Amino acid sequence: TYPLPSLCKRQFTISLRRVKEGLLPGQVLLRLKGASPRNHMQILLVEDDEVDVEHFLRNLQQHGFQQPVHVAHNGVEALALLQEQTVTTGSSVPWLIITDLQMPRMNGLEFLRALRANASLAPFVAFVLTSSDLEEDKRAAYAEKVAGYLVKADVSKHFAVLVGLLRAYDVLVLLP
Repeated sequence: TYPLPSLCKRQFTISLRRVKEGLLPGQVLLRLKGASPRNHMQILLVEDDEVDVEHFLRNLQQHGFQQPVHVAHNGVEALALLQEQTVTTGSSVPWLIITDLQMPRMNGLEFLRALRANASLAPFVAFVLTSSDLEEDKRAAYAEKVAGYLVKADVSKHFAVLVGLLRAYDVLVLLP
């Protein structure tokens, strides 16, 4: 662990991990030491495959991610949950959404279009987490203003990086 100069009144440390601990040679993890969540964001996983849901939640827990994660099994459920929660808690609570593309009833792209068409939900940050690495799917997702397109096979190999990304969004990124 190597301390870095204080930045924005937070102390950052870089921890170098060995390859056998799951990181690539030379890969660095940025840890926020003593940092508290700024946004207190809610996380919504939109995924129809129960095995993938369990895998995702178990990996979050194994990597020390403490925040609750809401789960919807398709875009229809996700929109209903977001609309209900936005009314209940007010629009001041930001959401970070992680959605699959291939789902029944309302797929991920249809969900993203509906999300962006709703003025109260449009500002929420959305990522795609899917098994598809097709260029047309990537283009379509980015056309709906996703913050990132993640392929499940890549995320499975480097889940700690995804956890770091989620933490960074909650601590460093100013959300609407």
